[in-house]
Amino acid sequence: MKKTFISSAILISMFGIAPQAFAAEADVQQATGEGFYIGAGTGMGLIEESEMPSGSEHDAHALKLEAGYDFGNHFSVYGGYGYMNDFGLNEGANADLHIAEMGVKGDLNVTENLSMFGKVGGAYIFADNTDGDVFKKENAVVAAGVGLEYQLTHAVSTQVGYDIYADVEKANGGKTDLHQVYWGMSYKFGQPETPMLVTEEVVKTLEVVEEVPSRAHYVLPFQVGSSDINEYGAFNLNEVAHAMLANPHLQAELIGRTDTSGSDATNQRVSAARADAVADYLVSKGVESDRIVVLSVADQSPISQSDALLERSVEITLL
Repeated sequence: MKKTFISSAILISMFGIAPQAFAAEADVQQATGEGFYIGAGTGMGLIEESEMPSGSEHDAHALKLEAGYDFGNHFSVYGGYGYMNDFGLNEGANADLHIAEMGVKGDLNVTENLSMFGKVGGAYIFADNTDGDVFKKENAVVAAGVGLEYQLTHAVSTQVGYDIYADVEKANGGKTDLHQVYWGMSYKFGQPETPMLVTEEVVKTLEVVEEVPSRAHYVLPFQVGSSDINEYGAFNLNEVAHAMLANPHLQAELIGRTDTSGSDATNQRVSAARADAVADYLVSKGVESDRIVVLSVADQSPISQSDALLERSVEITLL
């Protein structure tokens, strides 16, 4: 059994070092499915109890190494080495089996990460018999196997499988089938070592609803001689700004006015100041200045017959 534990340690060490040695290359490659791979596994070798003398050891600890080239996601060629420790007869004879194998393997995807595989090839079996002959010293046989493989990352997979080596000759001239069940892991070079993430593109359609202004015409009154915006004016201008921000195509036309109580020069200056004050307020709320048209007409274009309060105003029209 000491030989078995040493072999196990070697297999685990080789499999652990290989991914690190090629990590730099893997980081810059794409997950194409093609590439060289190596694998290691452990399990049990079995011979049907009826094929061996009564009291014989018809099972043995099995180890295996495998390397190959994957041509894509469905076909690969492989070669491998297997070791089965201590098949024994009741007379005390026992045998360690060394198996060299090569063949082809096919894969069929079951899910995104899970696949089934089958393989067929040939094997050369060397029997290291001790204290008597158990198997013929050299055998060339047909090998086949099936199993499941689960891809943990683009580079690393785990497998469970069953192999059969047909018509292995025993020392007494008879033949038996040699069976093997195993669990193992493999590493494929040239693949990114990121986890297998299944991504789904989600396209969300957002309906853009254009807000319709509650009204398009405003008249903001001012005190005599003043261009200061009062509370009533601010309330209405906030509403105008909100409508313009929600509807980028809108423009605002501002017309400043005065009543007839001042001189022409004073009325022109005050009407312009009132229109400019309204424009500045809208700009401060985020409305672009190029969407605002500013006009002043003093008392030359009245909007009422004799209402001085309405004339001391800025008229706003949303266009």
